[in-house]
Amino acid sequence: MSGNQRAQTTTDGIQNTAQGHSQHDSRPGSQQDAQHSAAAQCTDLPTTGQTLVVTDVIISVDTAMWVKIEEQTTGNVIWGPHYFPANSGPMQFTPRGKLKHSTANKYFQVITSVAGNITCDLYYFSEP
Repeated sequence: MSGNQRAQTTTDGIQNTAQGHSQHDSRPGSQQDAQHSAAAQCTDLPTTGQTLVVTDVIISVDTAMWVKIEEQTTGNVIWGPHYFPANSGPMQFTPRGKLKHSTANKYFQVITSVAGNITCDLYYFSEP
């Protein structure tokens, strides 16, 4: 996505929202869901041949759970699992280094330990 475009898709009750910002090429991907113990896409795919780099993670939950973020299909965990008490957030995590895919052309997905409401905003960009 580029510019100020916004895309929304709904699959099996999972709403996936991503909005691009051209100013810093940092794109937030947002995931909100009530049944989230299965993996759900929370970013767009990177530019072809590139990987995604996460600059910020913002999480809110209504149920005590752990949350992790991993690469699509590879199962490589890039963040977490981190444990959250019920009704917590929003909490922001800004890594000191890069949270980066090890594989090109993959999106990030969020996984939780139990069903519950979660908002997961990822700010990210593509790089070679």
